[in-house]
Amino acid sequence: MTFSTLRFRAICHATEDEARVRQALEFVSGGAPISVGATKGHHGNRIAVLESELSKKKDIEAFWRRAEGAGLVEALLARLDSALGDDLWLGMRLDKQEALAGRLAFDEGGDVVHTRARAAAYPATLENARRAVVDYFELICKVA
Repeated sequence: MTFSTLRFRAICHATEDEARVRQALEFVSGGAPISVGATKGHHGNRIAVLESELSKKKDIEAFWRRAEGAGLVEALLARLDSALGDDLWLGMRLDKQEALAGRLAFDEGGDVVHTRARAAAYPATLENARRAVVDYFELICKVA
């Protein structure tokens, strides 16, 4: 298994409907349980932080297959050097509005579902992780 964990986080501002943000996060995570935390904005308004996580191999593979079906895996591989950090976490931003509509799509803005995937590589080096990620996608998603 190349990815040991997938983590998802969405911010719900006071002007947003928390149920809709939850629905978008449920779609992205494939129905993983969601925890909700709260913080306050600059003006004292409530900001909800919704988070979920996948750690089972079959759930992680299902997410990547859905991402591949949406064309995200090839796009992610094209920018792998900037998406994979020295800490071996692969980061991407998924459009919250598209997720609410039942589609996976990248977004570089702030209204996103932050998604991080922990790449497992031994020894744990960036180069080993990069190769493991490419090999994983070739095997699981059948991309070259």
